[in-house]
Amino acid sequence: MVQSVLLNIDLLYIIFDSFEYQDDMFNGLLVNSYWASVIVGKLWKKPIWKSPSVFQKFIRTLRNPTTLFEYNRMVQYLIFSSCSPSHVEISIPVVDIKLIAERCNNIKHITFTRTFSADTISMLLEHSPGLISSVISGQNLSTLSHALQPIRNGNCSKLQYLELKNWKSEWMQHDILRDIGKQCPMLTTLLIASSLVTNILASLIVSSFPNLQTFTCSTITGSGFTILTSGCPKLKSLSLEFPYISIETAMTIASEFPPLESFSLRIGSYRGFDHFVKLWVHAQHHLRHIELNSARGLSDDSFLPIAQYCHQLESIELRVCTNLTDISISALAKYRNINLRKFTIINCNQITDASISDLSRHCPNLCKVSITGCLNITHASLSTIVQSCQGLVEFAFTSRPRMTPAVILTLAQFERCMLEILDIKSDDMATADVTVKQPYPKFDLTLMEKLAISCPHLRILGLNFNMAGLDSDVSKTSFGLFMGIAK
Repeated sequence: MVQSVLLNIDLLYIIFDSFEYQDDMFNGLLVNSYWASVIVGKLWKKPIWKSPSVFQKFIRTLRNPTTLFEYNRMVQYLIFSSCSPSHVEISIPVVDIKLIAERCNNIKHITFTRTFSADTISMLLEHSPGLISSVISGQNLSTLSHALQPIRNGNCSKLQYLELKNWKSEWMQHDILRDIGKQCPMLTTLLIASSLVTNILASLIVSSFPNLQTFTCSTITGSGFTILTSGCPKLKSLSLEFPYISIETAMTIASEFPPLESFSLRIGSYRGFDHFVKLWVHAQHHLRHIELNSARGLSDDSFLPIAQYCHQLESIELRVCTNLTDISISALAKYRNINLRKFTIINCNQITDASISDLSRHCPNLCKVSITGCLNITHASLSTIVQSCQGLVEFAFTSRPRMTPAVILTLAQFERCMLEILDIKSDDMATADVTVKQPYPKFDLTLMEKLAISCPHLRILGLNFNMAGLDSDVSKTSFGLFMGIAK
C-alpha cells in the first residue's frame, strides 16, 4: 500500500507541494524515475539563483537543445531581486534576459525588485501572455509608461495581481491605470504602496477595476476614502493610512464599509477613528487579520469593539500602540480564545505579563507569536506562551539580561517541539529581568544542545544579542547541532 502511494504521480505532486524548502527535495531526486520527474518539475517551477554559478548553469541548460526534460516549459516564476549584503550580486546580461524571455514561454509570475531598464521589463512582459501576477519597481514616469506597455496593449489579459513599488502618485498617469483596467478584466489585486490616492484617482480605480478585492496605498484623502470603500463592494483586503476626516464623515464611511477579511491601518490622525471603529466592527463578521500600525492614539475604548465583535479574527498585529493597556489584550484573549492563531505586538510598553499570561491561558492554538520592544514583559509570561501553545511554529521576542536563557530553557524542556522559527532580537536599552531567580541559567553549549534536541524542526534561528559566556568556538559548535537550519 505504501509503495503504491509513493509511486503514484498525482499523489507525489500533492506531497511535494507541501515542501517549503527546496533543499529538502534534492534528497529525493535519486530515489527513482517517478520521484525525479516530479521533483525536477517542482525545482524548475520557481528557480532560485543563490550564486552566479547557479544562474549560469540555469542559462546553459536553457541553451542546451538535447535535455532530458523540457525545462523551459517548467519555469513559471521569475524573481529578479537585489541580493542581500551577504550574497554576491548576480550579473544578468540583457542577452540572458532575452534568452529567458524567448525560451520560457509558460511564465505566470514575474517579480522585479532590482533595477532593470524599461526595455528589459517590457520584453519579458511581451513574452508572458499567461502572466497572472507581477511586481515591478520603477524610477520615473517615462519608465513606468514604457515598462507597462505590453500590459496596456492587452498582452497580459490574464493578469490578476499587480504591484507597483516605489511609484510616486504624481507618476500615476490616469491613462495607464485606465488602460490596465480595460485590458485586464480579471485583475483583483492592485498595490500602489507609495501613492497618495485622491478623489480623482479613487474614482478611476473604482471604474477601472470592478472586481477589485485587494488594494494597498500609502495615504488617501478623506473624499478618496469615501469613494473607494463605497465603490468597491467586492473588497476583501485593504491597507492604507486612516485619513484626516470629520466625525460625521467617519461614521458615514463606517456604515457603508464592505466586509473585509484583512485590514491594515496606519492611524496618522486619531480624529474620528474611535467613532469610526465602533460602528465599523458590526459589519466585519469575516475579518481574519487586522494590523494597527503607529497607532499612538489607539485607546482601549477603540480596540475593545474589535476584540468583541470580530468573531472570525485569528491574526492581529499591533505596532507602536503606546496607549493600549492590558485591558485590550486580556479582552482579545477572552473573546477570541481558541480561534487566535497569530499574535504580534511591537513597542507597546503598557502591555505587561498579566495580559500575556491571559493570552497563553485562553489561546492555546497560537502558532505564531512575536513580542518585541515591550519592556514590561518578562520571561514569566513568555515561558507560559511556550508551555501552553504546543503548536507554536514561530516565536520571536526581545532579549533582556537573564531573560533569554530562562525562556530557551523552558523551550528545551519540551520533547519534539514543533518550533521552526526562533528569532531573538537585541535591545541595548533593555534592563535585566529581575523576575528570574538565582541561580541564573547560563547561555552555554549545554543549553544550545538541549534546544537542538527539543526543536528538531528548527529552520531559522536568529540570535541577535550579546551571548555572554558563549565564545566563538563554542558558538560554531552549537550551530552545528541544528541539522535543519537553513538560515
